[in-house]
Amino acid sequence: MRKYPFLLLLVLAGCIGTDEVDDPIVGESIVLDQEQISLLIGNSAQANATFYNRYGIEEDIQLIWSSSNESVATVDMAGLVTGEGSGQANLTCSVGSTTSLPLLVTVVEDEQDVAQVSVSSPVGNQISIGQEVTLSVQVLNVLGDPIEGLEIEYTALDQEILSVNQNGVATGVANGFGRIIATVEGVQSNTLGIQVGQTSRTGTFSGANGYDAEGSTELFLADNGDLMLRLEDNFDTDFALGTFIYLSNSTSGSVTRNEGLEIQEVSSGGAYLFNVSSIDPTVTIDDFNYVIVLCKPATITFGYAQLN
Repeated sequence: MRKYPFLLLLVLAGCIGTDEVDDPIVGESIVLDQEQISLLIGNSAQANATFYNRYGIEEDIQLIWSSSNESVATVDMAGLVTGEGSGQANLTCSVGSTTSLPLLVTVVEDEQDVAQVSVSSPVGNQISIGQEVTLSVQVLNVLGDPIEGLEIEYTALDQEILSVNQNGVATGVANGFGRIIATVEGVQSNTLGIQVGQTSRTGTFSGANGYDAEGSTELFLADNGDLMLRLEDNFDTDFALGTFIYLSNSTSGSVTRNEGLEIQEVSSGGAYLFNVSSIDPTVTIDDFNYVIVLCKPATITFGYAQLN
């Protein structure tokens, strides 16, 4: 990789060379060990989660648990869940700005009540536009015994992407991530997420304006529907203080800085994983055509990858 420290000092007043670090950055995450818990009023169950740091390494760290409805279910600092009253609540755990997916808790009065509804797709979590799939639903009581013959109501939360009829047939409508829930006797299921159509765009970096950039990148939808941007471990570029990754519809530095989406500053080559949805939840996989390496202080593009 060719470097230009002298040129950077003369031309880029705000861009000063930085040291490189080899550890790949994949982003913090909290992973739950289950999607649902069902309880009788007054009973308790343990919820568990694992924290992974920005390098993807598991860490033993204090997690902060919370309940969306403490009149239904409470949770202590150790993740012990107690049923307080009939109904449903979502539990989450967090560290700083990192939060887990919700854990659905259903609390019932009687052992024979509907306590858990699970909806799934027999073809997995990806379909094409126009494809139809008949969903599967399992209904259980708090003892884990199946309950048959009850009416199921289906709801599509993103009808412009994924529709569903009351026979449980889901249809892909447009590119993106669609969610469906099933409800039985007032008890909601887990949220089923299905990716529809194009779910990944890739590109290869090229240098610009006399600077070097190389390696691969991918913009993709994760299993939970979040839009993610990955720089592969072969990514490298000329670096300066204030080198940022952007999504843009232009390779121009000024247009990118003013109209693009700033992702994060980078100071070394190698693998990175960015959650674009956490930066701007309105961005879709089709909104931008380039991944840009930008020296932000000088508004100069060091490199770009066109997304295909």
